[in-house]
Amino acid sequence: MIAEGQKPVVCFALLVALLILLSAYFTDRNGLSDEPGFLNPPYVLAHYGKLTFPAYPHDAFFDLPVITHPPIHTGAIGLFWRLGLPPYYAEATPAALLFFAAILIIVFSIFPAPVKLGWLFAIGFLASSGETMTLCFGSRPEGDLLAAWLCGLLLLESGRLDNWRAWRLFAGAFFLTWASGTHYYAAPAFLGALVYIVWAIRSLGWKAARGRIAAICGGGCLFGVPYLVLYLLPYFPDIRAAIQGNQGAGGIGLSIRRHMDMYAAWTRELYHPLLIRKAMSLGIPLCAISAVLLGSIRPLRGLALAALPLELAIFLFAWHKMTYYMVHESVLFAGAVACFVLWWCHAFTARSRPRLVRFYAWVATAPLCFFLISGSPMLAKATVTFHQRFHEIEVAQAAGRMIMGPHARVGGRWWSWSSAGAEHWFDVEHDLLLHSTLFDRATYLSNVDAIEACDSPDEHNDIFDWWADGTLHLRGFFFGQSNYHMRCVQLSSRPPAPLTGYAEWDDQLYRFQEDGGAGHVVLTALCPAAADDGHAPWAGSFSAVYNTGDGRKLIAVLAPRTYVAPAGRMGQGCRELSRTPGTLIPVDRRGLVEWSRAHVAPIHFYRGIDGMPGYHGIGLPPEAIAPPDAKRVEGITDLPEILPSNGGGVTRLPAIRVHTAPGFGTFSAYFPVHNAASIPSSCWVVLKIQVRKGRIGFGLATPESSLIATTKALAPSPSPQSVALKIEDLHTAGRIVIFNQDQLAGEADVLDAAVYVEASGK
Repeated sequence: MIAEGQKPVVCFALLVALLILLSAYFTDRNGLSDEPGFLNPPYVLAHYGKLTFPAYPHDAFFDLPVITHPPIHTGAIGLFWRLGLPPYYAEATPAALLFFAAILIIVFSIFPAPVKLGWLFAIGFLASSGETMTLCFGSRPEGDLLAAWLCGLLLLESGRLDNWRAWRLFAGAFFLTWASGTHYYAAPAFLGALVYIVWAIRSLGWKAARGRIAAICGGGCLFGVPYLVLYLLPYFPDIRAAIQGNQGAGGIGLSIRRHMDMYAAWTRELYHPLLIRKAMSLGIPLCAISAVLLGSIRPLRGLALAALPLELAIFLFAWHKMTYYMVHESVLFAGAVACFVLWWCHAFTARSRPRLVRFYAWVATAPLCFFLISGSPMLAKATVTFHQRFHEIEVAQAAGRMIMGPHARVGGRWWSWSSAGAEHWFDVEHDLLLHSTLFDRATYLSNVDAIEACDSPDEHNDIFDWWADGTLHLRGFFFGQSNYHMRCVQLSSRPPAPLTGYAEWDDQLYRFQEDGGAGHVVLTALCPAAADDGHAPWAGSFSAVYNTGDGRKLIAVLAPRTYVAPAGRMGQGCRELSRTPGTLIPVDRRGLVEWSRAHVAPIHFYRGIDGMPGYHGIGLPPEAIAPPDAKRVEGITDLPEILPSNGGGVTRLPAIRVHTAPGFGTFSAYFPVHNAASIPSSCWVVLKIQVRKGRIGFGLATPESSLIATTKALAPSPSPQSVALKIEDLHTAGRIVIFNQDQLAGEADVLDAAVYVEASGK
């Protein structure tokens, strides 16, 4: 039975739990591109029973567990999804359960009431702030990490206060290690347990402390050992590559500078909580302020020290800063301020008005409740309903399937895997963003039914230019309500008839149907960079915006006919690309999603376009083809002398087949170049080659294998291709090398090799 003095704590805890419930299960989620993107591994686990990330950019971890983050959070989402929870609820449940656990830990701890109220306020502050702090109930792991970290800190500190209670120490170390395994930047978090090991030895002596130390070590090992054995050690090279790729070059000085720059940015961005903005404006690390405030409270001095490893790791060593990382120090700061004020006001009251102390918790609870509820951004957006809520990716996928029909083959960016209506999907980033592959534009596009393009400010790729120049045509669209990265279009090299699309606002879905004479229109236009994007769904206007290579905007807008030029303001000053009249019809959103769940086949993911059903090659661009009148020069290349290298292989069937070793850029075979100095001018090195598997390139190198020039990647082709590499000066050449252009091994038949010069040359 809870003591009388705990009643205000319990009441406040119930309010905080309600705020967590509302934030987790009754609000829309934004999360930008990461929100739909990181739902890909849970989707694969739910539908295929394996935790892999085939949509990750560049196919870097196609068949591996989630490497860009540890797979703890995404794995938990996938398990809930596989057990039958729809994705909206599945992704919020892991963090929500941990926050509920933290609330229970606080309520049933032996912390004094002011401390309990302070920590409950910190959790409520996070919930009531909603996405103005960060998205803690989405597909990113920060919510899990924060909740597990708080559970660990609170259990360890309450265990110390409770005569070093072993089970609390065990559970606290377990949760702290869990936090360490939820994201790489949080890896040092488990070191907070060392504070309690040292403290136990100093307080109890070595002999009496051994049982407590064993409990702390056992709790840490319960999570840490399986994490180490099953994940860190087997995938360490990939993990290290992912961390280095994301972090880039840097150091402590750069990390501190970027952290303070993040503070300055938060101070200017008024949607962030006022308490945090004011604190950041001081220019003092929040972790330092929190440590001082918590250190002044005797029952929290251990926690003040144990929180530092995570906070200092972010401040000093995470020079790849993201706004999500600010949530941990911000919530701890809110808790530190609340505990400090409540603790010392309680002390003042006990000294000056001791008879009022028994009312203190009740009196203190009132302003805390007011602070959390009044002006809460989360409560302003929350919609309490007993109807099932849908994740926007499900609505987008259902709409896409209606647009594209069954068995659609679609390429797109990593976060658009769910919104394209695809049954067969691949990532286009290698080919169309990194420009790493040789292809003919028309041939490439003929292998797919559509390319998916989603609203992404400040980014540009070839897809938008192809749309602007008429190579691609608008086939369909989905304009989401909560996340602008879910405002997407399907583009096809074949114009559709009629045009169909969907738009969503305030949980109402609308279908646009081309009919030639109604009150709405879909306009696509090239506009100046400063033009209005026309996105005003509350007024019935929906849009997506893309950046072209010349600095203009390419806008697709669905709006009432009176809203667009020449009658309306939208589109004025723009060059119109297309105008399609039609009707906007309300659609049963629930029925569409339920149809999709019941009848739509799971998505199949492929490493590249060459894996798509019906693939027939992607051709060569003009720059990879020698001029038709170029003259062949004999005696320069010596293909029969080809040799393998670096684990590659060469077989003769009798045609020469090269087996490239895995890994991007791995030199796998070479053959000599003779008499290079006899070519006095620019020339073309031409290989007649048929790639059968993977992506392969070739290049010209010095005798010491220093590259002079290389081709882009060659994709598999149904027949041999004569691929030309333009060389300005052949004099220093000693060999032609064939190398891998993929993570996996490749295979190609090399049928001929020669040097060509202009017809007027030698």
